[in-house]
Amino acid sequence: VSREMTIPIMRGGRIAAIIGVGNKPTPYDEADVAAAARYADFAWEIVERKRVEETLRCLATSFASLSGKAFFDAAAQRIAEVLFVDMALIAQHAPGSPSLSVLGVAGLGGALVADEIPIARSPFRDVASGGEPTYGDGLGELFPEDELVSATGSRSLAVRVLGRSGEKTVIAAAMDSRPMAASTERLDATIGLFKDRVLAEIARAEAERALEDLNAGLVARLRERSLELERAAKLAMLGRLVAGIAHELSTPLTAISSAVESLGESMGKCIPGLPGFFGGASREEILLFSRLVSALLSNKGARDQAELRARKRRWRAVARVCGIEGADGAIEMLAEIGDDPTDVELTEMLRLPRGPEVIGKAFLIARSVRASSLIGAASEKAARTVRALKTYAHDAPSDRLEEV
Repeated sequence: VSREMTIPIMRGGRIAAIIGVGNKPTPYDEADVAAAARYADFAWEIVERKRVEETLRCLATSFASLSGKAFFDAAAQRIAEVLFVDMALIAQHAPGSPSLSVLGVAGLGGALVADEIPIARSPFRDVASGGEPTYGDGLGELFPEDELVSATGSRSLAVRVLGRSGEKTVIAAAMDSRPMAASTERLDATIGLFKDRVLAEIARAEAERALEDLNAGLVARLRERSLELERAAKLAMLGRLVAGIAHELSTPLTAISSAVESLGESMGKCIPGLPGFFGGASREEILLFSRLVSALLSNKGARDQAELRARKRRWRAVARVCGIEGADGAIEMLAEIGDDPTDVELTEMLRLPRGPEVIGKAFLIARSVRASSLIGAASEKAARTVRALKTYAHDAPSDRLEEV
């Protein structure tokens, strides 16, 4: 290289690039410098236009599939790359809030940025009033207590308001450890490229949160309604269960009450007269009484109602043939006792002087025995009902449930 000339390309008060030429046969002069500077500026305009086109392409393609924090981080990364700054962030501020809510951040020092940035004594304090604070240099001296400025070593800051989302102000900010021009077309143009997409993404995220809140409310109401229906079903089932229990217990208790009344009546009529009866009874009467009691205890004879009716008709016919008057009551009691005498035995029973009285005494004992048996059966049914309830209450396996 015999000769060389290097021309810096200045943007925003900083060297964005350099262009060099060499080996001119004659020395370079001011005209060469001016011509090279014009060519360099022209070339850099082409580069910047290509960068803008690339940014637009990214917005149209790769950014289209992003949403939420991933989109905001990618947008901040692209802003930082296009502006050649250390760090860029996108945030929003709600009226009265003491801090910025960071939506996305990228670049050197991005990991040091918290989700909330206090603005009271920070370079972002004018954002609360809708301002666009811009500091070309000296951030560290102006805001020595700001943790973000100290942690990132930033010297310059440029903030642009992208718009409003409801009552919130949405901003994009660029921070750098080198001086930055107070206002440049490139800064405004670059951040402006993301304005509509950022605001649309915020609106989409807010709509999604509103939909999630609505869905959560619907799920909560559905769960509450399901619980109400479940409680109603349980109450209905409990009502049916109580009605069934009442029926299952009412039937045997009614039978027990009736049997106790019958037993008391029969014993009241039978027992007081037994001593006198046996004292004056003949041998035939005592034998008849013993026979009837034995038939009662052995449950002799059929209990089918049709057969009993046929038996009583036959016995009445025998009594009429034998000329025995007033035997219908004794025949009814004899059938209730359960004895099945032959025609001859029936005639002898009815012709005894106190035959009907003997049959009556045996009938009262039969009523007492049957009432006692009914009480036992009804008590057992009630006991089975109670045992089944105890089993149900203790969640016993189905093979332990008893059939009532």
